[in-house]
Order: sequence, then structure tokens, then C-alpha cells
Amino acid sequence: MNEPWYRSPTLPLLLRRKFSSNFSNRFRSLALFPWNSRSSLWHDLGDIPIDSESWNAMINEYTGLLAAASDRCVLLISSTRKSETPIKIEIPEQTTRVTPTDKTCVAWALSPEKPYNPLLLISFTKLLYIYDVRSKQICGCLRGHGGNITSINVHPIHPHIFCTTSRDFSTRIYRLSERPKEHPANLPWPADRRLNTRTNLAGPAHGLDMSGEEGWGMGRCVVVLVGGLSGGHNAEVLGAAFHIHLPLLATCGMDRAVKIWNVPSSQNGRLVREDKPLFSTTLIHKARVLSVTWLSDDTLLTHGAPAIMRSDYTDTSTVSESSFGEPTTRSDPLEPGTVVLWRWLGLDRFFPPGWELQTRFVGCASDYQDSSSFRIIASYFLPAQETQYDTVHMNVTLDTLDPLILYLTPASTTINIKNVTHFEPRPLPDPELRPSSSENLRQVLAKMNRRMRLLDDPNDPQGWKIVLENKYRASSVEGGENDEVIESCIACMGGSVVIAGGSRGSIWIWS
Repeated sequence: MNEPWYRSPTLPLLLRRKFSSNFSNRFRSLALFPWNSRSSLWHDLGDIPIDSESWNAMINEYTGLLAAASDRCVLLISSTRKSETPIKIEIPEQTTRVTPTDKTCVAWALSPEKPYNPLLLISFTKLLYIYDVRSKQICGCLRGHGGNITSINVHPIHPHIFCTTSRDFSTRIYRLSERPKEHPANLPWPADRRLNTRTNLAGPAHGLDMSGEEGWGMGRCVVVLVGGLSGGHNAEVLGAAFHIHLPLLATCGMDRAVKIWNVPSSQNGRLVREDKPLFSTTLIHKARVLSVTWLSDDTLLTHGAPAIMRSDYTDTSTVSESSFGEPTTRSDPLEPGTVVLWRWLGLDRFFPPGWELQTRFVGCASDYQDSSSFRIIASYFLPAQETQYDTVHMNVTLDTLDPLILYLTPASTTINIKNVTHFEPRPLPDPELRPSSSENLRQVLAKMNRRMRLLDDPNDPQGWKIVLENKYRASSVEGGENDEVIESCIACMGGSVVIAGGSRGSIWIWS
């Protein structure tokens, strides 16, 4: 049996196809049809029968279908059949201003009522649209977030369950098997009998039902992971990931925190509000955390943005006119972002062998207030950037035998690929270099610095690079810096295909 290419030193992938759209919007979000004939979905829900013949027919029809999202529309492109005409999904016009840092997110989902009709989840600003790929029309729209949606994550084995993260500090979990609520069903106000006769219209900001209609079509929010001082995120939530078989959801955000939440089951159709995670810490990253991924039952991979470090002295050698003759403070040094492989140590405490499903998990304050129940396995610096606003785009592929990391630096034409199994654990301290003196301390820090720059080492033999040649890039009229660069990338089909989206409407496919 031949080993896959990511276990060998050479990269056999070649550029097979380039697609150019008729508009110059950049593709910042890509999602390939994720299922195949061997996919095991809803295996713990016996009331959802799957007909193998109908399932295989759907797989044959939609395998290789790519959803590429630009700022105002989504394209459906077949990555395997060149003869098929792309489908353009127009996002309804809105008056909401779109900030440059926000993007349109896309993800694939399935409804248990029609498991052979693939659905596409599309976020635009604060709204979530549900698109039926078979009927080629929008079949639902959901609202509830008070800020722009930053990511969409679908459950790996229950594709009718998904979550959205937002800049309103919250995460909302939905089910496509239910219909949107038309009227709020909140509990009445306590204490005052006069208020008990009135409907509680507190709204989503308090983790309650909306005061009006939640939307139309399909889908209902069943759980809200609220932010705030009690245990939730204190800033924008940027990413999330479902556990494959435990009721857990990991989130990360602008507040440098990584949190692991219990996903409670909805009771009596009421919205469940959760404000205390099972685990929370800000000790892993020094800046905002951009993504989180489950690699195993208790092992996660996160990556963060560059961090501004303090400068402890002022520069008196140069005095500029803008400083009014006073010493100018040296600009703060910028530490590169990091990718960290770590293990959550509290899993067995909440989910011991033979655990039973509970309505609520009770932790303690040390769990959701900078917990230390984790162990860092490996940590590496990402390539350095000029400012803290320039971040590395990263995508983690789990449908391969070994987890693969694909990352892009800003304004780059190179896709870097790393195998997570090549990560080495942090070495034990050298007893001969104990920091008993300043010289020994400098040697220890220099050794640690060299050890942590695997992802930033151009001579690293444990990775691969895909370089996009200039002849396959769209050129601007001005040329030079305005030429097309790679904005997003994914690996799929067991690592046999790599797809990238460009800044001027191009899509490249390597296989």
C-alpha cells in the first residue's frame, strides 16, 4: 500500500485548473461538498433512516461542488466537471455597512427531513441565509445576532446542527430540524406581580427569544452561549469547533480566550442560555485567537495573531518635530502569531468512562476564570508580519490520515503546508543551561527561540510549498502590488486536492 504524499518529502500536486469569474471580488471563504459514500451521519439517531441508493445518487451528483464566497455573492463551481456552468447566488441587498475585516462565510449542511437535498449556509453581516442547492433558491433566513457573523461551524456527524459566532460576544447554536419562532416564549419577569402579566421582551442580548420573528423558512436557535463577565467571552468571538461525539463546543475570540462549552439539550422548545463554560483560559496566546480545531478527544489546535509587546525604554538619540522636543518612545516590538497544540486536562473529570448524558454540568470558578488545566504539547511562531492587523490565514484539514495545516501570509502567492504529526514536543530544560546567570539565560532563550520557529523557517524540511506562478494570476492595469494574490485555501478529498481563491476572482485547483 502506497503512503499518502504528506508522509513523503515530495509534493505531487500540480495545477490542473484555473477558473476566472466575470467580477473582480476576492474569494475569502471556500467550502467543498464534504460527504462521500462512506460518511456516517446521524448514527446515534435511529429515527433518521438513510436510503443507501438515494444517498449514493446525491454523492455522485454533488461530489466536487465548491462554494466560493466573495463580498456580495457566492459561486457554486464543480471542481471535477469542467463542462458544468457555475451557479451564482446573489445575496439580498442590505443597507448595513460592511467592514473590510468581515467576510461572507459559507458551510454545507443537511436537514433530517430532506437528507438528500444539500443546503448551503451563507452569512452576510448579521443575517444567515439557507440556500437549497437542488431547487436553486433561498429557503430560509435567520436573524438574532447583534453584531456581524464571523464564522459558521457545522457539527461533523449531525449536519443539521451548526453554530455561528459573532462580534456581539456570543455564539448561537441552531437546528435545521425546527422552524423559526414567530413569537417569544420567555419566562415572565420575576418579583413584580404586575409584570408577571406582561410578556418578557428582553431579547437576544439577554440570551432570550427575540421580541419579533426569528426569521422564515427553516432553522431555529436552541442554545445561546452568551458573553460577559460571568464566564463568556468579553470581546468578539472569532471561531468555533464542535467535538465529534461529545456535547462540547470550543470557541475562541478577540479577548485572547479559548473556551470549551457544554452544549445543553433544548427542553420544551425553549431557548437555552449558557454563560459559564467548562474551561476557559487566556494563558495560551498573547493576542486574539483566530481559530480553534479539535484534533482528538482532548487535543486542540489554535492559532493566534501577532502580539504587541512592551518596550521598557525611550529613545533619546533622535528627536522629531512631532515630539515637541521630548524624547520619542520606541515603537512597541511585535511578536509573531503562534500556532499551539495543547491538551485539555479536564475532559475525564466531566466525561469519565461510562458517563451518562446530564442536563447540566457544574464546574467551579477556576474552570471558567483563567483555568490552568491544560498542557501545551507544541508551540511555534508563525511568519512575522508588519502590524498586528496583518494575520496569517490558516485552514486545518481533518479528512486525512494526518492532520494538515495550510496557511497563507498576507498578499502572498505561496501556500504553505505542514503535517501536525511532525510537531515535536517541547524539550525538557537543559540542566547544564539553568538560568543561574544572565549569560545562561540568554542561551536558554536563544535555544527556545530557534526551537519555536519551525513554521517560519524557510529551510524547514518537514513542510511543502505550492507556489502560484505569475502567468496564472490576474494582473491589474496598474500592475505590481495590485496583481492577484491568494486570499484563501483548503485541502480536501483526503488531501488529494488543494483549492485556493484569489483576490481578483480567480480559483485554482491542484490535484
